[in-house]
Amino acid sequence: PGRLLVFRTIKAPDDFPHWEEYKRVTSFLELEPVGDATRVRLTSTGYPDSEGGRALVTFFEKGNAATLGALRRSFVRATEAPAAP
Repeated sequence: PGRLLVFRTIKAPDDFPHWEEYKRVTSFLELEPVGDATRVRLTSTGYPDSEGGRALVTFFEKGNAATLGALRRSFVRATEAPAAP
């Protein structure tokens, strides 16, 4: 409890590529305490072994890495001590 979010996208823009393949994908966002930090792991399953499925995997590998990197940077900034006056 409080450490796992499982979801599927049920709505996308009309021009979303490979929607028929993507609406079957299930994603898992896991939060794991590690010392004073939290490990965030995002995984997905259900991508078909097809041209569309492979295109989606490539797209989300890059996009999810960028999103998780931005999330990490926001938490690092939030926990840094303010500069001394």
